[in-house]
Amino acid sequence: DWLERIDNLDMYWDYAAFVGTKDGLHQMQVGDTLIEAERVYLNVGTRATLPPITGLAEIDYLDNVRLIEQLDRVPERLLVLGGGYIGLEMGQIFRRFGSAVTIVENSQHVAAREDTDVSEEIERIFAEEGITILTNTAATKASQADDTLTLTVENHETGEIKELSGTHLLVATGRKPNTDTLDLDKVGIEIDQRGF
Repeated sequence: DWLERIDNLDMYWDYAAFVGTKDGLHQMQVGDTLIEAERVYLNVGTRATLPPITGLAEIDYLDNVRLIEQLDRVPERLLVLGGGYIGLEMGQIFRRFGSAVTIVENSQHVAAREDTDVSEEIERIFAEEGITILTNTAATKASQADDTLTLTVENHETGEIKELSGTHLLVATGRKPNTDTLDLDKVGIEIDQRGF
């Protein structure tokens, strides 16, 4: 509300995409309105990524937004896909609330961007708290029958395949930028393979 009361500021509540550049001005289509500006500052944020796991899109999974908006009880058995910051934080919080928690991490260690000694210390602390951590393990399939979610996982080193069962599944495998609908190429903005 306070932003809308600022002088010389127009707010548009709609999706935007670049149209091109004309006479030194960038053109954006915002809903039904064409906007032109010499400079455009992008602050589009990110959203949770959904990894390409067979069946995942068809089940009632949670991401960090759905977790907050939809969860109305403490999960009995929480499966967490991803051992990054969000997965670790939520896993520890819900373990302390009383959930049985299993974290599945594709890399050799959780918090893979940290130094190995830091990752190992996190794993030790989590084990003491009763959190199961499966590192070097990839999810290959997800399914749901009534209130039970099943995650099929495979260990990269041993090839061992397990089926994990839970009442809830949190997908915390990373984030991607909200750049895919902006048509950035029309104004010469390059993005990397992840969309940044």
